[in-house]
Amino acid sequence: QSMDRLDYFVHCLKEEGIYCFLDMLTYRKFRSDEGVENAAALADAAKPYCVFSDKLIALQKEFCEEIWTHFNPYTGLAYCDDPVFALTEISNEVELFLDQPRRHIKDEPYRTEFLNKLDAWLKEQGDSRTSKDFNPNDYEDEPLMEFKATLQERYYQDMMDFMRNKCGVRIPINGTNWPRNPIHQRTQKVTDFMDSHSYFYDWRWGE
Repeated sequence: QSMDRLDYFVHCLKEEGIYCFLDMLTYRKFRSDEGVENAAALADAAKPYCVFSDKLIALQKEFCEEIWTHFNPYTGLAYCDDPVFALTEISNEVELFLDQPRRHIKDEPYRTEFLNKLDAWLKEQGDSRTSKDFNPNDYEDEPLMEFKATLQERYYQDMMDFMRNKCGVRIPINGTNWPRNPIHQRTQKVTDFMDSHSYFYDWRWGE
């Protein structure tokens, strides 16, 4: 039913000549019945774990494929073929560089997965240190920031490649929607464009 409502809404927008910017990951709550561990601890979109967790990325890809290959009976087109969609975004307000307790890498098994990936990266770099020498939530350690940038760039590139090659997306793809800081901006250079925008409502979500 919800998909039917979205299909009809898209159809109505198209009839009025209004183009769409389609976000892929915004308020999604990942669930335990999807095989997500410790799902109750995860915030909306599983920020920041959605950037590097193999399981969460696989679920994002599954969703992307379901959406973009979905056939809209009101327009007679799959979403990937409908010119009403002008732009799309991989993840809304997601990054590894925001120093806020709610965005810290602290919940298991995601903290351990992050540290394991850090160990592998350090080995690739020829660095004799291990993840035990780092605090995942240190936002001034340059090697750690470089590792996070590598993770985030890989995430964007992986998702973009999947959306293009598996889902048939041909429109410009953005990483996320805020500039935040220079290293975060740098990671978005692998995407098609950068987005920043304002809001015309007051967050009360009324009529």
